[in-house]
Amino acid sequence: MDDNPTQSDLIAADEQAQEAADQLAKAAAIEKNHRLWLTAITPILVIDAGNLPPYEEVRDALNATIVAACERARRILKSDLPASR
Repeated sequence: MDDNPTQSDLIAADEQAQEAADQLAKAAAIEKNHRLWLTAITPILVIDAGNLPPYEEVRDALNATIVAACERARRILKSDLPASR
């Protein structure tokens, strides 16, 4: 058997390497996006409920924002866990 790779072998290997690099870049972009989201919503999650404004509409809007931030953080963090069976 010949140990010298053919031109088509080299092209196939290069295409596989490029595909792997593209997948890695995509995964890195997703991870960066998740970190940005968590950085943005974490301050919302630590708001002291005792210091909410006295206006009911503002409190309701802030509570809805906190719930949405919790749900978003849960989805991001859950995506890091292995799939359950």
